[in-house]
Order: sequence, then structure tokens, then C-alpha cells
Amino acid sequence: MINGKRILTRRRKPALPLDFHGQTTAAILIVEDDPGDRDLLMQAMEDAGYDFAAVGSVRAAMDLCKEEVLDLVLLDISSPEVDGRKAAGLLRRDPHWAAIPIVAITGPISVREKKTLADCGVTAMETRPIDGLSLRGTIETLLRERACRGEGSGCR
Repeated sequence: MINGKRILTRRRKPALPLDFHGQTTAAILIVEDDPGDRDLLMQAMEDAGYDFAAVGSVRAAMDLCKEEVLDLVLLDISSPEVDGRKAAGLLRRDPHWAAIPIVAITGPISVREKKTLADCGVTAMETRPIDGLSLRGTIETLLRERACRGEGSGCR
């Protein structure tokens, strides 16, 4: 909750047949400053059956993490607020975010930039234009890996 308002949009159908710390579905945080791109990602999460929240800034994401249990972050790395490398580094330095997979949403980037993002804590990358099936596959793989490691939520 932020300012007394529930932020996560709860879905009814489970996205995966896994148990995420007592939930029937995973909670995804979308960090995207562009309203149109944010809407597309929200629609993809809704279609996949995930619980999700969407915010327009890294600062709002960090505030939300203190209020909600989250399982994965979709992070726009071209945010005007904070460079993607810096944003991933900020999130990783916060103990609430240490184990949460971060999927960078990016335009076409070089192999060198991919390595730099990975070194900053980005777990996986999806390139614009976003392919919904590829994104869902990436999310499901990361969530399964996390569940197999027995990791609970990194938030709270």
C-alpha cells in the first residue's frame, strides 16, 4: 500500500502452478516512465494472470517495495529519472531487492552493454518491441528458478 491505497492489481487465475510464499500467483512490479509502454506491459501481465503493480519511477518502486511482497521487477532502463545501470545498482544495494529478479526492458543494445547491465544486477533482458510470449517465458523461467532455490520474497 502507498498512502493507504492498495497498489497491486490482483488476478484470479494463477500464472504458474507454483506456490509463491502462500500466493497462487507471482507479484510483478513494472517500472516504466512512458505511460503507453507501461500500459502495454500491464496488459501483458494481466493477460498472463500475474498480480502486478506499475509505477513511473525508480523512487516509487523503492517505496512500493517497502509496502508490498514482490517476486520480479520489469525495469525500463532508459528512464529519464535514473540511468538503467544506476537504477539496477540502487535496487541491488537495498536488502529488500537482493533476491528479486530484475528484467531490463531495453532497446537494442550491444553485447558490452548487456554485460554491463548484468554486472549491475540485471537478471535478464527483453528488447523492444516487446514480444509477449518471450517476456512471459523469461518471467516464468526466472520465477521457477527462484522457487527452486527456495527463495521467498525479497520484499518485507
